[in-house]
Amino acid sequence: MLTGAYTLFTRIPVAIGEDGNVYTDGLWAKDLELHLDYIADFRICCPVYPKSAVTDATTRVSGLAADKVYALKIDRGLGSVARNIIPNFRVVSAAARQSDIVHSGGAGWAFPLSFYLLFLKPFRSFKWVMVIESSFWMKPKDRKPSVRQWIEHYAHKILLGAGLRRADARIYTQDGYRKLFGINTDATLIAPAIWVDEHQILSDLDQKNRLAGLEKETIRYLFPARLIPDKGIDELLEAVERLDNMQTMSERQPKIEIDIIGTGPLAERCKRFAEQQRKAVRVRFLEPVEYGTPFFELLKLYHAVILANRQQEQPRVVFDAFSQGVPVISSDTLGVKDIVSVGENALLFEVGNAGRLAEQLNLFAANPDLRQSLSHAALSAIRGLSHAEMHRKRERFLRETLSCGSLL
Repeated sequence: MLTGAYTLFTRIPVAIGEDGNVYTDGLWAKDLELHLDYIADFRICCPVYPKSAVTDATTRVSGLAADKVYALKIDRGLGSVARNIIPNFRVVSAAARQSDIVHSGGAGWAFPLSFYLLFLKPFRSFKWVMVIESSFWMKPKDRKPSVRQWIEHYAHKILLGAGLRRADARIYTQDGYRKLFGINTDATLIAPAIWVDEHQILSDLDQKNRLAGLEKETIRYLFPARLIPDKGIDELLEAVERLDNMQTMSERQPKIEIDIIGTGPLAERCKRFAEQQRKAVRVRFLEPVEYGTPFFELLKLYHAVILANRQQEQPRVVFDAFSQGVPVISSDTLGVKDIVSVGENALLFEVGNAGRLAEQLNLFAANPDLRQSLSHAALSAIRGLSHAEMHRKRERFLRETLSCGSLL
């Protein structure tokens, strides 16, 4: 167990019920409970919903009492951000003063709570754990950034970099983040974010049966993503049009079906595209399913998952797909390249290159031996990995780095 008062600072909100218990959405509740398994005195500093609010905070965080929550005001717009800066700073300051260890990240609207802690560090004696696991603020590489994107990029890079240099322990989900900030490898752990549970990973027999049940004459791809420009929607739709031409010119190719699933501002565009697509490649738009068993059952129905991210993030759906023996065809972002083996469990294409995406989809569809080998390697790649193992690895690293715990 890690000893000492340990406070997680996050912008992810919780609700406190009239029963005095803490509630949040199911996935976040599961993650918080895993923290409680190895932290003796766990606390959280985060926004708290008003009791009257209707939210998705319906899952109780077992073992976390309301008196362990430092309540921040919720930022809902730029006006509330301005009003809440000082009140929230006071809450963060009080939480940091009462903590032996503070844990913060590089994400959160309107800005990460790490920015507050950076200012407080010279005046407090806490040990600081920083976790960098997203890069939504990075300026795009495939097009000219807007003024706002440029400002957000450098503000985050400068301030988070300053925090990382002052931190006592640093955790990155990919080594590319460490290199981005120019931080050395001292007190550093590279640990990809994995949300798959051990029991959700297919056995070899399950994989054999899954592959035997897949269609041979129709190759099915799933594109699961938030439907926003940075997820590569333009590249996907252009690749479909290019695939149409490839399919028309080949009589021996298996048929190709692509299902798009997700929500976001580009959802209507994707729906219209699917409805109007009447060519060789069939496209469907699916309604979202709950993450967990429903999503994993859906993944089993596909030959491969498509990812076309423009940002350098590391999508956790790679591990979700691997857990069901499903390989990925992805843009070559730093986060993806860190966790796949090119040609073994994944095929990659250059970020923003719709033509190359179409070629990789066509290559995969035309080669049954390639499909089989990629699928088996995808499942092998996740053996020994899980959400719980990710936390066990973090516990060992923090105990050794901060000298703040025991094996008890």
